Formats: sequence, structure tokens, C-alpha cells
Amino acid sequence: MLLVRATGSELSYLGAALHQLDAHVDFDPLGSGHADVNVQLDHLRLSNREINHASFTTNGTAAAHRFVMQLSAAPLVVRAAGSASFADGAWRALLNEFTASDDADMHLNLAAPASLLVALDGEELSLERLCLHDTTAAFCASAERLHDHNQLSLSAARVPLRALTAGISGTTTYEGQVSLDARA
Repeated sequence: MLLVRATGSELSYLGAALHQLDAHVDFDPLGSGHADVNVQLDHLRLSNREINHASFTTNGTAAAHRFVMQLSAAPLVVRAAGSASFADGAWRALLNEFTASDDADMHLNLAAPASLLVALDGEELSLERLCLHDTTAAFCASAERLHDHNQLSLSAARVPLRALTAGISGTTTYEGQVSLDARA
């Protein structure tokens, strides 16, 4: 069982800084089965990038819960949601909602549900092909880690630079689009 209530402000560690943290975790994968989590981060700075707000919430039981993740790093706003379960040290999720938008023309939506598996011991990680698209842009990613074997695939077509440079401090405005296909 994990029962945590944490708050903090003006935290920093190794070049990362966080203005405010508020976390409530009631997670019991065995007994009551609770899987109620609410983590809120405000103004997280990593090097020269700032995430204005990030949140992760779940409600339900370890065996069956809903989750919502939201992130804003001006001008980018991302929201993902779905259903998940936790058993045998692994979190299995089905992303059935995923959106990414900027304050201009990009409004990416999930093309089809995608599965995510995260093992707490770090030995296994898997993201089934996750594709987002709108009328002009598209972004797809998949990843797999099994023991020491890693695979990553990314593709982007006409994704605005302003979305990829979200949260970078300074007064520079990035214009243009990026298309790429990468595998590692």
C-alpha cells in the first residue's frame, strides 16, 4: 500500500526547478484495491524549457482505473486519457484519448487507441504505435524496451516548429514545419 500526501514549493535539484507540487496518492494493489492519484506540478523548469502545468490523475481500483494526463508548455497543450490496470508490478494502459494543440493551427487527435505497458522494475516498456493527426500534420511514435533491447520509432509530417519548441524560454518565435522519420 502506498499512501502519500506531499506538497512543496520552490524545489530544485540538478538544474531542474519546480514552483509548486501537490500530490495525493492512495494506491493499494492488493487490499482495498484503491488507485486514486492526483499529482499537480506548476512551473517545472528543465534547463531552458518550462512546463507551465502538468497533472496526472487516476480514479478506480488497481485492477481497473481511468487516468488523465495533462501538460501545458506554451503554446502547446497536451491531454491524454484512458483506462488502465496494475498487476504483477506492471501498469497496462489503453490510451483512447490523446490531443495536442498549439494556439495556432495544430489540433492533433488520436487516430486509434494505443496500448502502453510500463514495468516498475524498468525491464519492460512498450508503446504500441501511437498516431496523432489533424488536417495537415501527423505524428506517430512507438517504443519497446525488453531487458536490454531498445527500439524507438518516430515519424512526423508537417508538425509546426512552435509545437516542438514549446516551453523554451526567450523571445524567439519559431515558424515553419518539420517532417522526419527516425528509427533507433
